[in-house]
Amino acid sequence: TLREFWTHGQPGQADEWNNMIAKLRELSDYLGDEVVIVGFGGQQPGALVAEVRRTGLKDFLNTRFADVHGKKLTVVEPGDLTSLPSKSDGPLALVRQNEVVFSGDRESLIKLNAQLDAGPSGIEATQFGQRLTEAYNRGAGFFFAADLQGLMQKEAGRNPHTARHDAAMIRSGMSDMRYLVVEHRELNSIPENRLVLDFGAQRRGIPSWLAAPAPMGSLDFVSRNAAVAVAFIAKDPQQMLTDVFNMAEDPAKAQSKLAEANAKLNLDIQQDLAAHFGGDAVLALDGPVLPTPSWKFVIEVHDADGLAASLQTLVQSCNAEAQRNGKPGVDLVTEEVNGQKYYTVQSRDSKAKPMYYTFAAGYMIIGPDRATLMNTLQTRATGDSLGRSADFKALLPKDDNANYSLVAYQNLSPILQPLLSTVNTGDARKAIEELAGDSRPSVICGWGRDSRIEAISNSRLLGYDWMAVASLLGRGTRNQ
Repeated sequence: TLREFWTHGQPGQADEWNNMIAKLRELSDYLGDEVVIVGFGGQQPGALVAEVRRTGLKDFLNTRFADVHGKKLTVVEPGDLTSLPSKSDGPLALVRQNEVVFSGDRESLIKLNAQLDAGPSGIEATQFGQRLTEAYNRGAGFFFAADLQGLMQKEAGRNPHTARHDAAMIRSGMSDMRYLVVEHRELNSIPENRLVLDFGAQRRGIPSWLAAPAPMGSLDFVSRNAAVAVAFIAKDPQQMLTDVFNMAEDPAKAQSKLAEANAKLNLDIQQDLAAHFGGDAVLALDGPVLPTPSWKFVIEVHDADGLAASLQTLVQSCNAEAQRNGKPGVDLVTEEVNGQKYYTVQSRDSKAKPMYYTFAAGYMIIGPDRATLMNTLQTRATGDSLGRSADFKALLPKDDNANYSLVAYQNLSPILQPLLSTVNTGDARKAIEELAGDSRPSVICGWGRDSRIEAISNSRLLGYDWMAVASLLGRGTRNQ
């Protein structure tokens, strides 16, 4: 697709792009191996800084980059900065003895020139600098780092009308975010991506919903042939619901609305529903993607009988409310097959698809049909699951972590071939065939620490595998 766009875009566009790439290749001969993009926050534009390793850069820029997409590149040396106009109509380049700085803003050049003249800034002694040092020590090929707390403080100081937004951030726990570091490197031709999100205190609110690492029994219900599986250990659902109400602008009003809902539903949402769930869960695409994707959601339950009774009450209350409003309700049907109870929730609106669920081994299994539930139970009974697969375990980080807070796995191969049989057009078929040839399993593992969230992945830098999953799921749904 990119080749087609590049070659057959607007007339002359390919030549223009090819010419620019040739110029950038020539420019790289003048620069060192490392490039740093610096952002200052607020409305001030950032800048790009690189080491200069060859003389003649100023003349080269004036000759080869005199015109950048119709804009004149202004090339200056440190002594020329004060003579620049406060507003520039085009890009600027500051050429120093050992560095070059590119920006579209004079003030950014002046600020960076002063910092470079001052020598070491002492950032390595700060907590933010220590995060950067950790990344360098691991041998980062690319990394992005942001002082989130500093950016939020600058935004609050710049815009006095953000008080309501800031209050919501504080209630949600998101205001405690401090630093974000994203890294990418190649180890023996295998990509490794790492994300670290630091908080200024113990995680609370929404950030605390990802619980501490623990065994994931839910993965025992996912087969080794699954295309997608996202498993996680969540905070106690009752406490999560409490967090939701505490985040409301008026918690008392929110609690009052909850009480009204409880009265209408004839149950207590916290005690009769949330209290029955645990924090171990997995959402998976495990089986055929056509004509209906074989999705499943498995979640830990503390009291299956109590939850089943609450769901029965919920259906009865919803039907009563639907009848009062002249709308179709839902039917909850219970069937027993080989000693296993299966529940079907079917809307009386014939257009809606039914949902099936059952309980087993301390978990609730939900899916689009009974066959999916039966296959799920069989997977756990035989032990032929993703969590026990040697191939899956080989993808996990080679470290001392036995448990995780989050595991996101994808393997497109099982679903690509069925999709090919439904795609006849040349371009779409070719795209899927190329994707199939380039696909490989990948996994993202995450940990919820006291004051940070960490994640490691062996997927491609831009998450291409996961974008393809979303695209293919969308195609499968459209083809139902």
